[in-house]
Amino acid sequence: MQAYSAGTAAPLATSPTKDHAKNAIKITAIMHIIGGSVITVMGCVAIGIKSYKSYIAAPLWTGLGVFLLAGLFGLFTHRGGVPRTCLISAYLGMSIASITCGFGIFVLNIVAAAHEELFGCVPFHYSWNCPTDDLARTLVDCALVLCGAFEIAVGITSTVAASYKLSCCRNSCCGGNGNAQQVCTSSVPWSNISAKCG
Repeated sequence: MQAYSAGTAAPLATSPTKDHAKNAIKITAIMHIIGGSVITVMGCVAIGIKSYKSYIAAPLWTGLGVFLLAGLFGLFTHRGGVPRTCLISAYLGMSIASITCGFGIFVLNIVAAAHEELFGCVPFHYSWNCPTDDLARTLVDCALVLCGAFEIAVGITSTVAASYKLSCCRNSCCGGNGNAQQVCTSSVPWSNISAKCG
């Protein structure tokens, strides 16, 4: 979509870095979806083998409710080729939440892996009888630690990309003259809200 300056038919010069931010958001969104899917599956495996603290189901609700949702927001930030500032803002917020939740997954599963190594199974814990070997539970916990670290890294990267894109849409690099409203709005005039949150 070509942006034009007010009162003229000449197109505005756009910065080439704008596309880098758009691509970074798209790539990190896909990585959020992949990471969220893997964490959700690993959380199901942890529950199946009765890993320590897996009954909390933290990988399930963070995988589905934070990481996958963040990825979906990221994929729709440039729907139709137009940056949508409300969705970019939502992606920024979900990216920050993914850093926090990724850190929670990281710490929780370090504790779980250490518990499996030091104490092994706790049979009376919620009446679980630990049907699998300690090593299997430790490996799943370690895999979830790596997934948490991955989500922290992706969350930091997507936060930077979304922050840059929002500042770009509010400053000169988006439209060449500081008039962000011409570039960073919705091309479909649904309502005044859509015009402000394009």
